[in-house]
Amino acid sequence: MHVDGCQSEYLHAVNREVCFCNGTSIQKYYDSAWEEENNTGLFDLIKDANLKEIIRLVRDSETFDLLDIDEALQPTTKELYRFGETFDSLISSCTFQGIHCYRENFSVLYDPTYGRCYMFNYVGNNASGAEKGIEINTYGSKSGLQLLLRVADRNILDLVRREIGARIVIHDPHVLPFVAEYGLNLRPKDMTALELSYSKVQRLGNPWGDCSDESTLPNGEPYSLLGCKKQCSHEALMRYCNCTMRHLLHGTVLEKLQSNYTLCNISDDHQRKCSVKVMDKIDSTDTCVCRSPCSGRH
Repeated sequence: MHVDGCQSEYLHAVNREVCFCNGTSIQKYYDSAWEEENNTGLFDLIKDANLKEIIRLVRDSETFDLLDIDEALQPTTKELYRFGETFDSLISSCTFQGIHCYRENFSVLYDPTYGRCYMFNYVGNNASGAEKGIEINTYGSKSGLQLLLRVADRNILDLVRREIGARIVIHDPHVLPFVAEYGLNLRPKDMTALELSYSKVQRLGNPWGDCSDESTLPNGEPYSLLGCKKQCSHEALMRYCNCTMRHLLHGTVLEKLQSNYTLCNISDDHQRKCSVKVMDKIDSTDTCVCRSPCSGRH
């Protein structure tokens, strides 16, 4: 097969011809005629229906990094929750204000995208009688939380992995974090120090401004602008498509091996077209009207 902008040369190091491209080729990266010519009958020999579906999705992907089919390549929530890292395999040591901290100081968060995560000093909602979080008494690099994490590459699938290292989210101890949106990645074999500041914001309502006095969302979670947008989009998808997207679901501290909601299957033409149509409508119209909370902490 000839590709404009590329030429073949014999490479003695590998004892075969290889193709070198100068990056200016405008030819499509996928040639169905070449596929049929070289792989006739091979696809039909595969008996596993799930494997054939993955191959079909990869072949039909329109992006080199498979981002457009990322939702279909992700493990199920059941697989993420069950086979995630255990506390002992991830956290080698933990100190807070120079004092050793234990597994009991951590709560497990089951995130629909990242799987099993661990929250330090999470105390739940801010209702009357709720447990009070641990507070620091001094300022400085040695007074806060120090973690030594084991980050290993074994048993990781490169096809679905887009990040390396560990993901850290700093959040209010009374609120479950949005891991994908507000987290940051820490490189393996490196030391990272994070400095925090705390601020309380009080916005003016009518007639001076436009903010929300809501304290909770319809699903019972504390109100936030991002949470409102996710909840509204989730409800719209469930209403019109009878399914939802993984990135619209929030984590939970309770182990639920299966989501309460059906995830949209992008390999199903009806669900894929329906979900794309609904999300486009949300982005281009006032379907979801969410306002910043009048009172907030950062």
